[in-house]
Amino acid sequence: LDLGPIGAAEKPVLLLNSWSYWNSSASIVAASQARQRLWGPVLEVQGTDGQWRMGEEDMGISPGLPRTILLDLAPVLKEGEHVVRIRSNRTLYYDQILLASRSESREIGRPALPDSVLRAAEARLVGGELRWLGYPQRVLPDGKLPEVFDYNHIEPFAEWGTHEGMLTRYGDVRPLLTQTDDQFVVMENGEEVAVSFEGRQLPPIPQGWKRTFFFYSNGFEKGYEYHSARSKTVDPLPFQGMEDYPNDRIRELTDTAYWEYLLEWNTRPSFMRH
Repeated sequence: LDLGPIGAAEKPVLLLNSWSYWNSSASIVAASQARQRLWGPVLEVQGTDGQWRMGEEDMGISPGLPRTILLDLAPVLKEGEHVVRIRSNRTLYYDQILLASRSESREIGRPALPDSVLRAAEARLVGGELRWLGYPQRVLPDGKLPEVFDYNHIEPFAEWGTHEGMLTRYGDVRPLLTQTDDQFVVMENGEEVAVSFEGRQLPPIPQGWKRTFFFYSNGFEKGYEYHSARSKTVDPLPFQGMEDYPNDRIRELTDTAYWEYLLEWNTRPSFMRH
């Protein structure tokens, strides 16, 4: 990719609209047995001397469904550099790659800078209900991957495994969604959390501006594959400081708030569906 001339003050960012087919643990095991391993994607930079060097060892991927990945180039590029390349042995699909400049904004709740082109405001979460849904129909609009999910056509069954363990009870779960902590809504396939936000308190849009909504969520996902660790049970539950999984960290008995969370919220056996 030749990004063209980039000024030192432009704060360049790559926007990569892409997707990848979600690989199974069986394929990783098969590759290992063949003495192969998945690596990348990595971003390499061509220096002004024409030589290539490593710029970013882990760019990340868009697994399963099309997503946009952001990559900050400011700490990667040196003065005069503008040519980069992406390398990997995975099959990756990049539909569009854009170059943008990172805009500065004050933190939410503080006045924006006078010359800021970006102002942030938060819409307060006012509702969150955990409930049974079913399975949105999986379709291939053009007969090719990636597949999309049609929420207007819900199927009652799917051939997916169910983890054994205790799930969060149905109903109002908003108290679990208001802050980032170790108290998660634990849900199984076929279920949904319907959320609503208060938009009337958002500041008015200045003339000539437009509003863009970003949905922020923080959580973990657990697969149901033979070669994955602890893949048949809900436990052990993840936590924010987790660096690997499964992690056998045991909560000290003095962590009263966590045990109260488990006893109050996660009271539904996974086999008790709608």
